[in-house]
Amino acid sequence: MVFQQGKEGWGKQLSPLSLPLELESVFIVQAWHPRLDRDPAHQWLRHTIKQYFLNRE
Repeated sequence: MVFQQGKEGWGKQLSPLSLPLELESVFIVQAWHPRLDRDPAHQWLRHTIKQYFLNRE
């Protein structure tokens, strides 16, 4: 997501590299103020972030 945006901004100067080691999984948590629970834009953002990381597994 971030890499793709940076790559578009810097042309084809960047390319992803494979790491020479296995990394452990990390636990990711989203937190927000309760007043944003029902905000449509915030719901979309939380859903988009969640789907991005679920699809990375």
